Amino acid sequence: MNIKGFALDIDGTITEDGGIISLDAAYTIRWLEKLGYRIIFVTARSVWEGLALSTFLGTTKITVGENGGIVAKSPTDMILLADISYSLRAYDYLSKKT
Repeated sequence: MNIKGFALDIDGTITEDGGIISLDAAYTIRWLEKLGYRIIFVTARSVWEGLALSTFLGTTKITVGENGGIVAKSPTDMILLADISYSLRAYDYLSKKT
């Protein structure tokens, strides 16, 4: 089985100034979906923003977020690729400084 798809960056690629989704990009993304291509949003933003965008545009619910640190297939099915120990150490350090 061949899987046809596109991995699309969000900021500065399908958005215009200020993070507004380009209507031409939205139209093209919907057209690609109707042709059978799977659209995967890839962003440095949170994975939640990619999932929300995929919901509103009616695309494949697969998103790569957090600069490649998380892959989400749904709000309840996520794969952590980043090393969480850095975040936990930072949290411990910062929580002791308050």
